Amino acid sequence: MRFLIVEDDAAQALSLSKDIASWYPQADLKTVEEKEDIRRELAEGLFDIAVLDILIAGEPVFQFLPEQLDGQQLLFVTGSDRYMQHAFQCYAVDYIMKPYEPVRLRQSLQRAVQRVEANQQFAGGQWPSLLRSILERRAECLALPMLEGIELVRLDDIIAIEAQRSYCSIHLLCGAQKLVSRSLSWAEALLIPEGFMRPHRSWLVNPKHVRAFLKHQGYSLRMVNGLLVQVAEQAKERVADWLRGFSTGA
Repeated sequence: MRFLIVEDDAAQALSLSKDIASWYPQADLKTVEEKEDIRRELAEGLFDIAVLDILIAGEPVFQFLPEQLDGQQLLFVTGSDRYMQHAFQCYAVDYIMKPYEPVRLRQSLQRAVQRVEANQQFAGGQWPSLLRSILERRAECLALPMLEGIELVRLDDIIAIEAQRSYCSIHLLCGAQKLVSRSLSWAEALLIPEGFMRPHRSWLVNPKHVRAFLKHQGYSLRMVNGLLVQVAEQAKERVADWLRGFSTGA
């Protein structure tokens, strides 16, 4: 596992480095403090998890981030709370205020490591290992950017997410729907590593709430609330294999 610490305060960088090294002694750990070094390291993307301060020489670190990440995870440790919403829009694993609590940092790093490993297993087709990690994982929350701020919903409470133009409609167990001004790719980047699946270009589903895979008049999934989710023709075999594995815990 490759960790990148982005912190222009030398004392804080040293503290983070010592903590992470003590928890992950076999990890490849790199610290960068200068603006140009930070810009280069983030652009190259040769890391799995980046632990970042928000402000680097007074400038928000977001400007140094690439437009797209290839499975890398971001964890912010900062003294400012004004960029929290922006951080979660960048798919942050967590947003921790300084002075950080080691227990909180370690828990967040464990979650980031799980996401990296799940991404690697998913990309490599290692379904059994991925499914075991999903079944063993404790429920997490999804941060929804709403007009009034950020709302947290438990992953286990999400049945499915539907694309509606540039918005997402999130169907919840309680019967409510949450509309957020984000594309489905935003939800996909966050939830595929957590076990969700995309059976159709317009849908993400939580397999825990699938009740039937129907083959009448095309393919669809019937969810626990009766919702019917389309399954694309090219995805039908993958969905069937995935659900068989999920139901057996193979």
